[in-house]
Amino acid sequence: MCKLFSNHNLEFKTLFNCSINYTSPLIQNELISLCANNVQSMIISEVKDAGCFSIMCDEARCHKQEQMSICIRYTKDFEKLERFLGFVNVSQSQSAASLLSFILSFLKELNLDNIPIVAQSYDGASVMPGCRGRLQTLLKKYHPSAVYIHCMAYRLNLVVVDMCKNVKYSKNVFNALEAIYIHFSMPTTNKKFQDMQAKLKMDLVTLSSISDTRWVCRHKNCKAVIENFKLIVNVLQEEVEENNDRDVSRAIEILAMMLKGEFVVYLHIMNYVLSIIQILSCKLQMKNETLGKAANTIIGVIKTFEDSRNTESFSKLWEEIENFSIENCIDLHMICPREREER
Repeated sequence: MCKLFSNHNLEFKTLFNCSINYTSPLIQNELISLCANNVQSMIISEVKDAGCFSIMCDEARCHKQEQMSICIRYTKDFEKLERFLGFVNVSQSQSAASLLSFILSFLKELNLDNIPIVAQSYDGASVMPGCRGRLQTLLKKYHPSAVYIHCMAYRLNLVVVDMCKNVKYSKNVFNALEAIYIHFSMPTTNKKFQDMQAKLKMDLVTLSSISDTRWVCRHKNCKAVIENFKLIVNVLQEEVEENNDRDVSRAIEILAMMLKGEFVVYLHIMNYVLSIIQILSCKLQMKNETLGKAANTIIGVIKTFEDSRNTESFSKLWEEIENFSIENCIDLHMICPREREER
């Protein structure tokens, strides 16, 4: 980057070509460390002025280490601020007592151990939320005012994942989407798919693996398959016609599954449901979100679902499904809602 920049800035080039230009890895790492310490000092100063803060922790595995990220929230001039303080290596132990010790030691290093913690938020890991001997309970011994809040976005994710697993038709849809993802993750199949997208001048869309911790990928996959339905079918049909691949049997199975009217109907229903929930998920993850605003959004989403439970609303969705089926030559094998009412 320095070489590139020196080609366009004469003054920078003169300094860069000096025998001492401070670009060695050791110096660069020291400069990065100084910047990080400066930013961290500013955050600590603001927290001390605020007089209290809330803490948010999450664990993530990095290579062969278990890291815990520590973030805090506080106010400055009536403005809500959310800041990342650092990573703590917790590879030694992930018990509730050990995690508490790591957090308290980290805060002590930053001279924040005497500032009251008024709230704490974690995910649903077993060592975090329990009322007996878990992290949130142990932390209250040192900070009695630290109200525990189970991460709202994580709770929403749990509800959606459980629904997808326990409702028969949604489970079938996402099993099918996972099969499509696995098949198109093969380099040759994926290349055909991308070439066809480029040929039709479409935005390149990739399918994601179905994740239990990130339900948003479920909505993205529903949307991606609907928008690229014809392309996916064409690629699968080409594979079946060529019949020169050991995975052709899988292509036949996926193709037969996608061309079923039942799959198309429930795919659209899930896309509609998850598109509404995505609004709530995005709101819950905003840095400036408050409990009051989140409650209003939750009420709004619930009302939207309640208002959708009527003939008029479903007829609009059914019309969209019918148009999609006609365009893609899908036989629904179902009675139209209007015809059912007339009968």
